[in-house]
Amino acid sequence: MHAANLALAIGVIVHIITYLAPSVYIDDQVYTEMTSSAKIALALLPNVALWWGIKILSIEEGRGAGLQWSTLDDRSQPSDSVTMFVVFLMLVADVIIYAAVVWYVDGIRPGKYGVSKKWYFPVQVRTTLFLEQQQPDGFFGPLPLIPRVISLCILKNDPTPKSVTI
Repeated sequence: MHAANLALAIGVIVHIITYLAPSVYIDDQVYTEMTSSAKIALALLPNVALWWGIKILSIEEGRGAGLQWSTLDDRSQPSDSVTMFVVFLMLVADVIIYAAVVWYVDGIRPGKYGVSKKWYFPVQVRTTLFLEQQQPDGFFGPLPLIPRVISLCILKNDPTPKSVTI
């Protein structure tokens, strides 16, 4: 119970810090002087890509044009190479990166009822190919190493014939 409360508190603090830090310390002059690679690198933080998107949206709305699907790749300022399309890509990249981190941490620290894996489990052949480590014996002996989906389909089939009645 205490670990969950601690994780929640740390998550909220990180969320607030990563949202407020760029909005307080990066003003318009600093934003325009930053390179596009620095902006993209900063967008790997949880809320910075969201903040860049809000900034681009406010510039477009202040201009009276707004954002349309056809203008996602247009620059909001001539000197700014970060567009809303780049922001969307960075948000997708953030989701993929943080999902991989959660998958890895859940594998090595699964919690109270899970079985932990070795720290190098993502590079093991059986993990990356999604193969089962130990498969049950089939009707004619041990099954070869085949993907889990196929083996589950084989094991779920009922071997006894059913009679059809009308």
